[in-house]
Amino acid sequence: METVDMILFSTQTRSKIRKDLNDMGQKVFNNLLTSLRKKGVITKDNKINPVLIPMMTEKGFKLVFNFEVKKNETKQS
Repeated sequence: METVDMILFSTQTRSKIRKDLNDMGQKVFNNLLTSLRKKGVITKDNKINPVLIPMMTEKGFKLVFNFEVKKNETKQS
């Protein structure tokens, strides 16, 4: 399991995820990770909550996060 956490939170993987999210800025991405930590999806030591990980088989497993990114809308007067 430690390998999964190491790969998932590596700098290279985080950069690829940000690129896949329409070149999301690093600060915005870090804020999303903080939000996932507050909700218990990611632990304080940057590991996926084990309760959320399916049983691994010889073929591995697939972990997919689906979340909606809402744009901040500012009102101009």
